[in-house]
Amino acid sequence: MSQWNQVQQLEIKFLEQVDQFYDDNFPMEIRHLLAQWIENQDWEAASNNETMATILLQNLLIQLDEQLGRVSKEKNLLL
Repeated sequence: MSQWNQVQQLEIKFLEQVDQFYDDNFPMEIRHLLAQWIENQDWEAASNNETMATILLQNLLIQLDEQLGRVSKEKNLLL
């Protein structure tokens, strides 16, 4: 089970605490949409390598764009 799935199963009072860690710069909804991708990246290595960090950022933006496109299509299908 992914870390994000485990977080989602917490009691509401703990979920509210988790929500406090997220802000408008990186909303919890983004964490939810990209949970699997985020958990599969080598963030520790990227923290010591600017080139790798830049590539991860670019890939994060690509993943986000793809997910938002998918969500938009799903919304249009429901209308």
